[in-house]
Amino acid sequence: FKNPMVLISTSTSLGTNDISASVTKAKLDTKYDMHDNTHMGQNAHSRIAGLEDWSFEFDVLQAFSTSQSITESGFNIDRLINTLKDRTSTGLNFMCTVRTQKGVARSSDNPEYQGLVVLETHTPFDAEVGDLLKTTISLLSADDLSRFSSSS
Repeated sequence: FKNPMVLISTSTSLGTNDISASVTKAKLDTKYDMHDNTHMGQNAHSRIAGLEDWSFEFDVLQAFSTSQSITESGFNIDRLINTLKDRTSTGLNFMCTVRTQKGVARSSDNPEYQGLVVLETHTPFDAEVGDLLKTTISLLSADDLSRFSSSS
């Protein structure tokens, strides 16, 4: 897993905030609601998948400075998270786009995942004295997850 591309929008359009340089860990988790569809005559449970549930989780270098630019590692993540908190708390979602490697066209070897999300949880900071200041951001699905593997 190389330097991922992580774009987070403050609206439902394509991501405009490139936080890639600040991301130290990225995770995509998907699961399905499982329903029992066992019927008479079977010797074991039978199941069928229901709705998909997915989420992104990022560990990000935290920064509170207003002087840091979007191209610096440590982009003002706190300001972005507060905007995302406001959207989520007022019933609005936003777009998140992740590609496994930044700077490389999307392909079957470098797929891109994209979908509308809401801010589920975030930890404003988690560090001991002398550690890098990091924050964890968890984004929960608010619609279907799209996977793109052809060039954009």
